[in-house]
Amino acid sequence: MKINKNVIESQNFIRFLENEKNNIIYLKYVCEPSEKNAIELNEAYKKFERQLMVRAYLKKAIYYEAKRFDQKVRSKEQINISIDKNLDDGTTLRDFLIDEKNIRTYEEMWDTKLEEIFENIRLHHAINNLTCKQKKILYLLYIKELSEKDAASQLGVTQQAISKVHRTAINKLREVMK
Repeated sequence: MKINKNVIESQNFIRFLENEKNNIIYLKYVCEPSEKNAIELNEAYKKFERQLMVRAYLKKAIYYEAKRFDQKVRSKEQINISIDKNLDDGTTLRDFLIDEKNIRTYEEMWDTKLEEIFENIRLHHAINNLTCKQKKILYLLYIKELSEKDAASQLGVTQQAISKVHRTAINKLREVMK
């Protein structure tokens, strides 16, 4: 049995020979190329390759586990700041963010002219083409952020009715916005 030249010149085989025991097994085969020595060399090399695969696997496993651990630690380190949390002086972040004189509720905005809400003229025209019921449902779903089920109970209709009107309104808006 003869060893392929490509195998002997490979980096893995050179690393295999760096181990003293493996080098002795190889020299033993080179000096006396018997079937017994070939099998011994082959088994030693197979064991070495398995060790390389295990090391590569462990290296990747450790790398990804370290990455996952790092992400877990970083996510816990993130500080969640509430704008309603009291600061040292008794004020809240909300006090700095909101100008009470200029607050308009969604309800007030909805009651104003649509030109004031929507800068896009096409969207303004599209909404003007909707029925009052369609506008009300879009208002409840998108402005009030109610679910279809909650909007249905508020209006005293079925969820399917809300879904149908919602779908029709969205399709109308899509057509105009094309």
